[in-house]
Amino acid sequence: MASDELRAVLQSLHVPSLILSRSRTINAVNDGICRLTGQLSHKSLVGHKIDEFGFVLIPSGNSQHQDWDSLFQACASEQERPIALQHNDHGNSVDKQRESWVEDFWDDEDRRLSTVVDVMVTRSKSVSIPASEDDVNHIRARMSVRGLRLEGGSMYIITFQRPVLRQELSNAQPRDRASDNEHINQDQNVDEVSLPEDSADREKQVHRMVSTAIPYFTALFDPDGQAVYLSTSWYRVTGMTSEETLGKGWFQAIHPDDRQAMMDGFAKMVRHREDSLTREARYRGENGTYQWFLVRVESSREEFGNLNYWYASMMNVDTLLRTKQDSENRTKSILKLVSHTDVCLWGIQQDGNLLLREGSLSWDPVAILSRQSRKEDSERFNATTCDASTSANRVCDIVKDILDGKLSTYTLEHNEEDRWYRSTLIADLQGHIPNQGSSQVTQAVLGLTIDITDVRARAGLEVQNAALVEKERVAKEASELKSRFVANISHELRTPVAGIIGMNDLLTESLSNKEQRYFSNNIRSAAAQLLNVINDVLDLSKIEAGRLEIESVPFRICQLVENIHSIMAIQAKRKGLSFVCKNVDIPQSIVVVGDPNRLQQVLLNLLSNSIKFTKTGRVTLDVSLVPSTKAAEEPVSRSSDDKETSSQASQPSSTSNSLIEIQFIVEDTGCGMTKATIEKMFEAFLQADSSTARQYGGTGLGLTISRQFVEMMNGTINFESTLGVGTRAVVRITFQKASHEVEEVDLTLSARSPVTAGDVEPGTEAYATLSGVAAEPARQTLARKGSRNLENPASVTATISVDDRNKMLVLIVEDNGVNLKIATLMTEKLGLQVVTALNGEEALDILETRAESKESSPDIILMDCMMPIMDGYEATRRLRQDTSRFSAHSRSIPIIALTASAHEGDMKRCLEAGMDDYLIKPVNKKKLEHALVHWILKGQQRRTQNGRKSSALGRT
Repeated sequence: MASDELRAVLQSLHVPSLILSRSRTINAVNDGICRLTGQLSHKSLVGHKIDEFGFVLIPSGNSQHQDWDSLFQACASEQERPIALQHNDHGNSVDKQRESWVEDFWDDEDRRLSTVVDVMVTRSKSVSIPASEDDVNHIRARMSVRGLRLEGGSMYIITFQRPVLRQELSNAQPRDRASDNEHINQDQNVDEVSLPEDSADREKQVHRMVSTAIPYFTALFDPDGQAVYLSTSWYRVTGMTSEETLGKGWFQAIHPDDRQAMMDGFAKMVRHREDSLTREARYRGENGTYQWFLVRVESSREEFGNLNYWYASMMNVDTLLRTKQDSENRTKSILKLVSHTDVCLWGIQQDGNLLLREGSLSWDPVAILSRQSRKEDSERFNATTCDASTSANRVCDIVKDILDGKLSTYTLEHNEEDRWYRSTLIADLQGHIPNQGSSQVTQAVLGLTIDITDVRARAGLEVQNAALVEKERVAKEASELKSRFVANISHELRTPVAGIIGMNDLLTESLSNKEQRYFSNNIRSAAAQLLNVINDVLDLSKIEAGRLEIESVPFRICQLVENIHSIMAIQAKRKGLSFVCKNVDIPQSIVVVGDPNRLQQVLLNLLSNSIKFTKTGRVTLDVSLVPSTKAAEEPVSRSSDDKETSSQASQPSSTSNSLIEIQFIVEDTGCGMTKATIEKMFEAFLQADSSTARQYGGTGLGLTISRQFVEMMNGTINFESTLGVGTRAVVRITFQKASHEVEEVDLTLSARSPVTAGDVEPGTEAYATLSGVAAEPARQTLARKGSRNLENPASVTATISVDDRNKMLVLIVEDNGVNLKIATLMTEKLGLQVVTALNGEEALDILETRAESKESSPDIILMDCMMPIMDGYEATRRLRQDTSRFSAHSRSIPIIALTASAHEGDMKRCLEAGMDDYLIKPVNKKKLEHALVHWILKGQQRRTQNGRKSSALGRT
């Protein structure tokens, strides 16, 4: 057979193939072998020994062939085992001994008869034979050998494919018949072929011999395009017979959508006597499913160019095409996603042309690159990222470096006009090209650019926010430290002042000389004024820290106004001023819910200022109802940090009928103020001018605190003033009416009053009111649940005789020596016995010791709150809760707190710790007597009730 004929047969195969003689001479090759070996044409291979091209056999697995002779011997051994073959209706040979179908027959035959070996192929970089070691590289392949027995001797068709791992072969499972069409690319065995007797045509004989050795559908067409032969695999996979196939019947196996295109292409090839045809079409298998095949047709011509036959091969490419289609679909999906995303996916080729551009980002890489010429001597960086201040010019330099092979990837941030972008660039590398060296070549630059303007802005805001958060944290810590410092200083200041006032009161009782008593009262007045300053500073610090709360308790407006009048009339009279308090239209029975102490403090401050800055004339306080401007709103008790606080009294539901707005007007005929003074009058520590403090005194905190209180009570405060004429202050507050009547509410008047006992003569009614010797207590008394003192103090005092008092014991717990002495002297003057302790731990030890020694337990405890070692709060909690250490009798002893703080939070803390009541230092003798007598009686009632319960339990 001529070399051109053999080459035409091999050319229809889709894998590198060659025909080798027994002497290892290459008789024919296809283009695939040229690509595999790196040779330029088939002429450099045909006629040469295969050994010259460095095909090295690699023994592995079940194949132990180390040379060509052993490989050919293996093929000959298979040929010596004759298998009787005959023609069936299809024109193909079948084994009579295997007429029954075995599902895995062909797989078993392949594994038993295949002569397959791995081979290392030397790929030449030059056309020289032999090539030097520096001019070659190597590639591993899987080589299949098929022996053909011809009349002139044996020949071998050798095909090369991708190597298969041995473990994959060893783990391969038998395939079912329906999947045969997916695996027809498996290597075939070396078959012994006996040419049929009626095969006189040599061309058909060669085609039939070759078709048994290659893993594809093969066919032979005559010059008219009629199919005269198809391989056995065709009939096995399609299930068609020769009658259905030969001629043009094979078109019926093609999918209807692909059939006409195949028929038209085939007709055109026949009509114009074209040399080749390549088409993709779907073929129907025996099970009715369609798979994609690649059809290649090559012509075979005589010496003078006349057409003899067309050879055709049909390779299953279904998996390949479907994978390709899936890849294209994924690519389209990605590009569709990119096109709707604010990014730019782009590519630049070596010639500077645009390879691709996708995405909705309004950024054009070509326009950017066109604005800058490439700089051959531009600055180079070895880092993988660059500084964020990089300009757009830097993009051009990086693109050039990647195209030149200096970089493979780079990420940079660049700004253009008012926008910032982040671009990631990578090299698109081209694979190895034969005879052009082994290094990869960059064929394009691929880039992904995103707009990061907003990201950078957010990052900047986050940095600023973090800085602000840190500043806020530091400010809060500083505020907390300041608040704790002010609270501690206030306590430390109030404690000695309370001692001064207490000792002065004891001294006053022992004085009989009127002048001496007057001096003593002035001492008390100065100490009281100092307490007012301390309280103002403490209130301001609590307001700034957001810790000051507004109470919501029921009280009578008329009672509050009457109490204020009784105090401020004294100060006005002392200056020779007329003070008028007018209740315009407030009914005596109206009870509202609010904070009477804070409202009283505001009004006292306004009246005190009016009296202070008025030399002659009058000061008036008018109280009236006004049409509510907040009838639709519910007044909410708030703390200084604008948070709602819990009410200490039941409040009715908020309706328009339950809200009333009350107006307080304080007017004077004093010096008046300018507009500039009014604008800054609410600033802390500021007064009209520097001479004001020298002339009138004061800290400048009163109005600042007053405005804060009014606003926290959902009210407003405004001033009108004319210089030299007078000032008018208007306070409006919306209150909620209480749903029920209340007992008379006692208010702390003297504690924050600008008038003290030192301002009046001793022995007067005003002096009795301010000094606390009047029958009425001077504060609202709070206590634990079920322990509020509502009895008349006079009647309470009368219930304990002097003899009974001598039998009663009071435990006083106080760490300050002066205050301890004051409390001891006052208590002893009341006729009670006293035992003392310096801290909470010592007090608990005294209680435990007296209980063990059967001594009488104290009837009541006066407990200071702030003490070293153990404070009064902890000592009270332990006494109330430690049942193993203290008896029920000891745990029920009444405890009255002695606290230097008048703040509501500290009062609540006392009650929550388990104390029954509290007294604010400095405590006058009368208040102390009222509290002691009341709680001693309460304690006796508790013990009686506990005894009855114990007796009842004993009887049961």
